[in-house]
This record gives sequence, C-alpha cells and structure tokens, in this order.
Amino acid sequence: MTQEVTIEKANWPLWIFFIFILNLVANMISGTVGILGQFYGCIYGLGPVSIPFTMPVLALMLPILSYPVSLFGIKLSKTTLARLYVIGLVSSMAIGNFNDAWMSWPVGSANRVWASPDEYLNVLRTLWWVPPRDAVLRMRAGGVAPDFGAWMPAIMYCILFQGSFFILSSGLMLLFRRRWLEVERVPYPFAVAMWEGTSRIAEKKFGTPFLIGTVIGVVLNLQIMLAFLFPWWPDLLGWRTLGTSPNGCVNAGGDMLGRTLVAWMRYNAQPINFAMAYLIPLDVLFTSWVLWIVFIVLAQIAYAMGAYTGALDLSGCCRVLIGAFATSPTWGPPLYWSWMPLTGGMLAFVIMLGWHSRGYLSETIKAAQGKAPDVESKEPFSYRTIYMVIGLGLVAVFGFMLSLQATVAEALLVVFFGGIIYNVAEAYMRGLSGAAFAQERSKWSHWPLRLLYSNVAPTPYTAGFFSSAVIFARGINTASGGVHTWGEVTMHSFRVADLSGSRPRDLYKFVALTFALAIPITMFVRVWWYSILGARLPWCTSGWDCGDPGRSPFATSPPMGEIAVAGVVGFIIVVGLSLLRARYAWFPLHPAGFLLQGAAREIWTGVWDVFLAAWVLKWLTLRIGGSKLYSEKGVPLASGVLFGFTIVVIVGVLSGIIRWFFPF
Repeated sequence: MTQEVTIEKANWPLWIFFIFILNLVANMISGTVGILGQFYGCIYGLGPVSIPFTMPVLALMLPILSYPVSLFGIKLSKTTLARLYVIGLVSSMAIGNFNDAWMSWPVGSANRVWASPDEYLNVLRTLWWVPPRDAVLRMRAGGVAPDFGAWMPAIMYCILFQGSFFILSSGLMLLFRRRWLEVERVPYPFAVAMWEGTSRIAEKKFGTPFLIGTVIGVVLNLQIMLAFLFPWWPDLLGWRTLGTSPNGCVNAGGDMLGRTLVAWMRYNAQPINFAMAYLIPLDVLFTSWVLWIVFIVLAQIAYAMGAYTGALDLSGCCRVLIGAFATSPTWGPPLYWSWMPLTGGMLAFVIMLGWHSRGYLSETIKAAQGKAPDVESKEPFSYRTIYMVIGLGLVAVFGFMLSLQATVAEALLVVFFGGIIYNVAEAYMRGLSGAAFAQERSKWSHWPLRLLYSNVAPTPYTAGFFSSAVIFARGINTASGGVHTWGEVTMHSFRVADLSGSRPRDLYKFVALTFALAIPITMFVRVWWYSILGARLPWCTSGWDCGDPGRSPFATSPPMGEIAVAGVVGFIIVVGLSLLRARYAWFPLHPAGFLLQGAAREIWTGVWDVFLAAWVLKWLTLRIGGSKLYSEKGVPLASGVLFGFTIVVIVGVLSGIIRWFFPF
C-alpha cells in the first residue's frame, strides 16, 4: 500500500560516516567468513544470498539490528528505516556474492590473465587495467603489504565498469518508475516481504501470522545450519542424505524417475524460495510449472526418438546446465528449450514492455520538451534530466568498452544487450516475481557476440572480444555482477519509497551515495584482504583460455543458425502470449512464466517444484479467503519466513567468525 509522502532532512555527514564504516566492516567479515566455503560462501554472508530468489541480506538485517535502539525509547521514523533498508540493499550488492564477484574482481580476474597461455597473455597484457605480474605473484603467498599503486588500474576498471552501468541502468529505471510502480503496479515481492518485516519490527506489531512465519523460518533454517555444521546432528530434513546444496538444489537424476525421465533433473528444497514464490502473481506461477511439465513430456518424446543419447547416465546438474549440449534437454537439439526464452524471448519481452508503454513514453518525451510538465511533478527529476542521464550512461558504457579495445560493433552489442535488454528484462522480472531471469553465465549469456562470430572466436585473438565476453558472462552471472545489478536496485528502492511514504528522490540520493562509497571500499578491501591472506583465499589456477571468453568454450555451443531458430520461436511465443494477454483478460498463460521456467538460474536450481507448491498454496489462499486472507495472513507469514531466515543468517555469520578463530 502506498503511504503518504513525508519529508525528513538527512544528516549527511553522519550517514556518510555510517555507510563508510558499514561497508568497511561488512567487506572484511564477508572476506573472512566466505573463505570457509559451502554455506558460508552462498548463504551465511553479508552480500546477496541464495538463488534464484537472491536476497540482499543487509537490507533486512540493518532494520533488524536497529530494533535494540527502540528498547531505549528511541523510535526510528519510517523514512530512517527506509534509508537503512536502501543502504543495506546497495551495500549487499556492492559486497557481492563471495563465490563469484568477491573472488573475481579485481584480484581473481587479474590472476587468470597471468595464468593464460601465450595466445591470450600476449593480447590481454596490453589492456590498461592489468596489474604487473610481480604484483599478482607476491599476493598469492599472502602476508604482504597491499601494493595499491600496482593494483589501482584494476581497481579503477571495476569502479568504471560498475559506475558506467549504474548511470545507464538507474537512468532507465528513473524513466520507467511511474509506469511500472504507479500504472502497472509491479509488486516487487522482495520489497513487499522485507518491508513488511521491517515495519512490523519497528512498530512492534508482529501479529500471529508473522510470528508463525518467523518460527518456521528459524526452525527450518537453523536445522539446515546445524546439520551442515555438525556431522553428528540429526539430519531431520534429509539435507545431507539428498546431497542438497546450500541453495536448496537437489539432483534428481539418480532416483527412480531420474533414471527413467530424461528431463527429471533437479528440484529445490530451500525454504525461502517457497516463501518468495508465494508472492509471485498466480498466473505467472501457473504458466511456469505447467510449461515445465510440457517440457518434460516433449523431452521424453525426443529421447525416445534418439536425442540426448547417454543423458540418463548423467547427474541432474550435468543434464541441466554444466554438461555437453548434445546430452542436455534444456540446451541441446531438438528442443533448444532454454535458448528460446533467453534469446528471442527476452528481446521480445523488452520490446513488448516498450510497446505497451508507448503512450507513457510519448508523454515523457513531451514533458522533456516542456510540453507536459504536470506528468513529472512526482518524479525524482525532470524527464529532461532523466533522458540526459540515460544518454550519459549510453556514452559511458560505450566509451568504457572502447577503452578495453572493443570494436565499435562489440561495444554497441554490450550497450544494447547488456545495458538495455538484459537490464530492463532483469529489473522488470525481479519486480514481477522476485526471481532471477537474465542471470547465470553458463551456456547462453554472450550469445549476442555470436551475431558477429557465430561460435568461432576471432583469429588472431583480440582483447576486445575478451573484454566483451567477460562483461556478458561475469557481469550477469549473479545478481551482484554489475551489468543489471543497479537497475533492479534502483527500482527496488523506489518501491520501498512507495511502501514507506518516503520521497523517491530522497532514497535515490541514498542509492547513489551508498554506491559511490561502497564500490571503491569493496575493491580496496578485496585487494587488501588478498594481500594479507593470500593462499588462504580461493585462487583459480587456470587461465582465461578455459573461461567464458576462451576459444574452446566459445566453440562448444550450437551454431548461430540453430540458436537463431530457437530465438525466433521464443520471440513469437512471447509476442503471441503478450498480445493474447492484452486482448483477453481471462487468458491463463503469462509470457513471464514462459521466460522464467526456462531461464538458466531457474533450471539450475530446479525450482519448478517451488512454483508448483507456491501456486497450490496461493490458489487455496485466494479460494478460501480471497485477497483479504492473502494480504492479512499470507503476506505476513511469508515475510516472517524471510525474517526467520535472516536471523539464522546472522547466527551463521557469527558462527563463521568464531570458526575462523576457533575451528570446529
């Protein structure tokens, strides 16, 4: 529910000091606890945790930790809580997932340059950001003073990369803010669930459903944590028995159905995924699980006709993502199931968003020309300023890519697909469902480069191809990758402003301020921590030849012609579903459901069962008590599960700190 807008002055020096200390300490904690691996690298950290419903844990943790202040009679206003929320949101994303962003930039990526064979090394060492070889080698052993002078170009590379995409993506969200939040009422489930918990904690109005959800979240996640920490702890949920990953992924390839059905690959057991999926619109949930069942049937027919030979001998994870294309029902012929939503489907999704917004966009252009000033009265900035920000972002990303020796064509592909298509698609889908869409680097993410090179990297190998492939892969691998991170964060913050009654302009200032402080602090701490701890931190000992930009990995995908056919089919499906939805209100299939069920993050985590269970629970809720029961009981219950999960994350982080000093 939208709150009445309130205006509250900010004590900027105090907030700057708080943000600085928060990010310094949080990065040091994440860099320490993450070394312990497993759950500490995926769940018990201060960056974004869990997939595909990636939770920026500090966004809820900071308001929770502010609760003791109320015990001394100090009541924090909703605006202050919203500022803490946004600071936590941006800080979590800046810190990043330990197993990916924290390890990769800047140290991990620079290390891989010097581990590459000569064909790559002779090219990559010409990039302006690569630190001297000696600086990297000294750091591997650890126990050395950080050489910030040698590492400054690599640090600046990361800052400029994040900064250029921040300008572009936040500018696009400024443009679509009113359309998405006030016209379409895109829910942003994470914002709804987490703000529900924040406001209840602040007002001490917990309510029975919220408390029940909290107990469920604590009990389930505490059991999971204790079973992970102590081998002797009873495995009541079967987490160890099933070999469940920290994100709840279970390989089903070895069970009875998995040895019979080629597309029976994975399912998911992470509690917060069920809580978040419950908040997804019913038609999106329905479409997702129904089409996944259709996929299982079609894949089995294809298998019976001779496709996917040997797939039943593989584990679920090898079939679904990390194995060969020929044995993958999701990626290989004849279905090319995941190529459809992630290529042409995604492109059509963004185009249809623009098509349905054509009247709105026309209004904004008139307002930017001074012909319709009334429509921008509630916006954080004038539309003229917003279009200037977008233009600056386009130039910044394009210029950044040119500085990395990208050709004009490569740079334009990064700007158009990375800066616009991936960005808008991810921000809207996260707003609609809370789930990842344009994430995960494996298999698909640098397909736009195949428009230039098909599946053969350029000969001789070029730094521009490498730089573009890295942006398309590492930049979107996780929610904190950088390419589409800040679009989702910006619109998420605007939704919090809507819920809390804060001014969007005020929270956008906090987004920008926290970003400007958090990103440099993160990069400096990573270099500092690797200098001190060296070999105790994870190091990738292979070069870039075996990574995403490598010649061999790039050549393993289907030829561009086959990908193009799948893309065209995906494009037609999304356009068709969008037009049917616009024409017939009763039409049950939602284009977002088609896109989600085949997206790389969703198939990797096996959340089709989550979508099915959430659909059943939500359908029953609405059937029994309508929207009143859902909003008054269902949403607080789901919010409580997230709150309970966050409490266990805090305990997990503390246990990691203790385990660092006193191994157990």
